[in-house]
Amino acid sequence: MGFYSVLSRYYDEIFPPSPQALAFLREVLTGHRVRKVLDVACGTGRYAVELATWGLKVSALDFAWEMAQQVEEKARAAAVQVEVRVGDMRQVPRYFPGPFHAVLCLGNSLAHLTEKGEIETFFERVHFILRPGGLFILQVVNFDRILSQGIRTLPTIEREGLIFERYYDPGYLPGTIYFRTRLRVDRPPEPPLDYTARTLLRPVRAAELTAWLAEKGFGELELYGDFDRRPHDEEAPAIVVVARKKPEEPKGAKQEAPVVDPAGPEYK
Repeated sequence: MGFYSVLSRYYDEIFPPSPQALAFLREVLTGHRVRKVLDVACGTGRYAVELATWGLKVSALDFAWEMAQQVEEKARAAAVQVEVRVGDMRQVPRYFPGPFHAVLCLGNSLAHLTEKGEIETFFERVHFILRPGGLFILQVVNFDRILSQGIRTLPTIEREGLIFERYYDPGYLPGTIYFRTRLRVDRPPEPPLDYTARTLLRPVRAAELTAWLAEKGFGELELYGDFDRRPHDEEAPAIVVVARKKPEEPKGAKQEAPVVDPAGPEYK
């Protein structure tokens, strides 16, 4: 069983929805009159389902079946509709061709694309499925801080009967790091769990993200250090980007559909 399959059982407990993130999303999406949203790498649906309760038409994509199942369960419990698919974020138009008013990619999901070309292709495909003037809201860990300060250990997360340890180690590929974790759960009468994993990530800096987004046709770019809109710097906890697709394509221009492998590569 993979890391995220195991983690899915405890995901919302370890990473509860951020009220600050929800307030940010409500302000931005309402301000741009967004009605149709896609949440890429949606996890357990902690944001997708909430957005659906606001009256938005929400779609959600995740590569882990266990995560997608929880999105469906949450949506039923909240009496809302969320269209959920299991698939590879690199092939997003294959599952959701759009068009959308906004696409979200939150929670450090982008860092799982370990090659520059994969990230650029993902940005290109997000751009393609957005309406003119549509928004791409992206959030990752502030890797400027992690790399500049040589941070190797993140704060341990503790809940009743649960300990989640997190570390960064050098990766085997240039420009990558390992996210090493240990999850321990001791909650009788359930059998105790002691699960370790190592996931390869690409620690993308803010300057790289904004440059690649601009190259793929996003016009207005807003950069923040967290969902409270603090300025981004090396002390900020996160990198949050709001990128806007240009409102109109030039006259006579036609946007080419990105090439999508019908089979789709296996997500690593």
